[in-house]
Amino acid sequence: MSDKLIPLEHPGIILKEEFMVPLGITAYRLSKDTGISNMAISEIVRGKRGITPRVAIRLSKYFGASEGYFSRLQLQYDLDLIKEKEGNEVDKIHPFSSAAKAEVHGLPKGILKPANL
Repeated sequence: MSDKLIPLEHPGIILKEEFMVPLGITAYRLSKDTGISNMAISEIVRGKRGITPRVAIRLSKYFGASEGYFSRLQLQYDLDLIKEKEGNEVDKIHPFSSAAKAEVHGLPKGILKPANL
């Protein structure tokens, strides 16, 4: 998993570089307009704090983004971090087979396809 093609980018950096800087919005202004604490905004844009669902909804409303936009950025960042840290361990896990799924559900082998589970 060390062959990363794209470096991880904290969603706060994206917030700063893609929204705040181009629009000339300061952390103070964003805080005042959204009700998110200035400290939280400052920590988020420095990559020191994640974007909570509460903050994500407020940012999405403020910037006119889809409601889940900032939450998805945070989720993807979190998943990428875990993959980077635990990728080799996760790679050792073998998928649960269709045959085993059928046995667990008490059905004959071959009756369940992955889409049916």
